[in-house]
Amino acid sequence: MESSAARPQVIGARIIPRNRLHWRHLVVAVVTIGFAVWVQWPAWQDIYHIAISDQDSSHILLVPIFFAWLTWVRRLRWRDCRLTGRWWGVVVIGLGFAVSHFGVRHGMAVFWQFGSLLMAFGAGISALGTDVLRKFFPAVLVLLFLVPVPATVRQAISVPLEELCSRISQQVLEVFGVPVARAGNVLIVNHIKVEVAEACDGLRMAIALMILVATYALATPMNRIARIIFVISSPFVALFCNIVRLVPSVWVFGNCSHSFAEDFHDTAGWLMLPVAFFLFWGTLRLLRWATVPVTPYGLSYD
Repeated sequence: MESSAARPQVIGARIIPRNRLHWRHLVVAVVTIGFAVWVQWPAWQDIYHIAISDQDSSHILLVPIFFAWLTWVRRLRWRDCRLTGRWWGVVVIGLGFAVSHFGVRHGMAVFWQFGSLLMAFGAGISALGTDVLRKFFPAVLVLLFLVPVPATVRQAISVPLEELCSRISQQVLEVFGVPVARAGNVLIVNHIKVEVAEACDGLRMAIALMILVATYALATPMNRIARIIFVISSPFVALFCNIVRLVPSVWVFGNCSHSFAEDFHDTAGWLMLPVAFFLFWGTLRLLRWATVPVTPYGLSYD
């Protein structure tokens, strides 16, 4: 006969397993993750310093917001999470320590920072198990963007992007009848040289837009194919928006005062991210209006 201790609790029509997670496990997770962060505190300080001082890594400041958003929209999954596979946390902590030590020993900051993040992941798994990782995996995946992109990788992408943006901007300006010359990544309008530098190549917005679009796609009822298409297309949308920003900026630099052109360029940069987001949002609404299947199930307004 089955003992009463092994029987699951029954609440209404739902069967609640004995090993389900409770809020006290979440408190333990906060404490253990906090301890892992404290052990690697210099690495986390370095990530924060890079985020607030390097504009190309400013997307890091958005990651906690998107993590909270993805966690909130999946909050009901918490009641079905079970306390299983906690021993994997020890494995991840050990792996994170090894990666972090490798980074310190060889002077490679990206490994030092990534190893610190792995140790925090491992601490969370040790307290909550692997089931919560599976059910909240999209939110956890966004946290990988906390690791700053190495400068060598960023520059390897930026250089061809600068020339590509310069070439496309020149062609667009010529279509509108604006005389413009190009020398590499420098555009010349009215004898004024406008350099398409790293801040104008669109990479900064592409990374932030990829995080934003991935978060939106994972937080919105959408089938897998639609999500993949949205995420893959985000860098191309970022390039398009960057050209939309760059073309009038070059014209303003060639025809207005330098201070006004700088203000226009900065303001346009801030506007492009919400513009890109509304492009994706409008595309999704248009597909739904056209009854193109983008959701895994029918919605009431379809």
